[in-house]
Amino acid sequence: MSAEGIELPKLTGQDDGKTLAGLFSAAEFSAHAKQFYLVLLNEGPADASVSVSAPATRPISGDLILFDRDRRPFFATTVRLLAPNNAR
Repeated sequence: MSAEGIELPKLTGQDDGKTLAGLFSAAEFSAHAKQFYLVLLNEGPADASVSVSAPATRPISGDLILFDRDRRPFFATTVRLLAPNNAR
C-alpha cells in the first residue's frame, strides 16, 4: 500500500467538477474541490492496519472518497477519527 497527497485531477484525469459530480451538493462542492486529498492506493489485498503510540488523542474529521478500480468515485462521507495529540 502506498499513500500520497494528490489533487483529484491528477488521480482521475478529470477536473474536480466531473470527479465529484453526484457525490456532493452544489452547496458542498466548493468546500471539497481544489484541495489535496490523501490517496491510499492498494493493488493487492485490502488488509492494512496502523498503530501509533501517543500520550493523548484528539478528534479530527476529514473526507473519505471511495474509488473503484478504474479510479471512478462512487461514495463519499465524512469520517471522524482520533489522532495522536503530542502537544504539551
